[in-house]
Amino acid sequence: QQFDSITFGNELKPAYNMDVTNKSGERTDTFLPFVINPSAKEMLDFAKDNGLKVRAHVLVWHSQNADEMFYVDYDTSKGYASKDVVKARMTSYIDNTIKYMYENGYADVIYAWDVVNEAVEPGTNADNLRDSLYYQILGKDFLMYAFKQARESVNKYSNDFGGSKPALFYNDYNEFQKEKCDAIIELLTPVKEAG
Repeated sequence: QQFDSITFGNELKPAYNMDVTNKSGERTDTFLPFVINPSAKEMLDFAKDNGLKVRAHVLVWHSQNADEMFYVDYDTSKGYASKDVVKARMTSYIDNTIKYMYENGYADVIYAWDVVNEAVEPGTNADNLRDSLYYQILGKDFLMYAFKQARESVNKYSNDFGGSKPALFYNDYNEFQKEKCDAIIELLTPVKEAG
């Protein structure tokens, strides 16, 4: 009676859904599947059954992410994978996540996706981005790559399966601080202008 929208805590974060161990048997060097964790599915089903909307959180986040995705052969003892490989893994994971939601009837439950989370850290470097592995390997363009893939996937799968098109967000904290707000605007304006 008091609310009609929910945001999960950890259940949809990459660390809990990236198939870096190849449980699905579909993972390749440049293709990173989404394998939904049971708690996320249970919560999506609950939302669907009870007429609740979901703000899905999150597709790209440095913190709760499977670190193996950044390494050669998904092996943290082998050194970082190339920029092209990491980009392909990130974008395929985004695509597979969104595809799963449309294929499994959650498109009308999810009204928004947090595409990138907590990437901005004013004063850290010339780009004001947190010194994450996403940034170290892909540079500041990882924001554009992530939002571009999310938009393309939403457009494609909404056409293929029907369903609504969720809003795509950048999510962070302390955005009221002038330096952080200015950095977010500067970094995300080209993304917004690109559609």
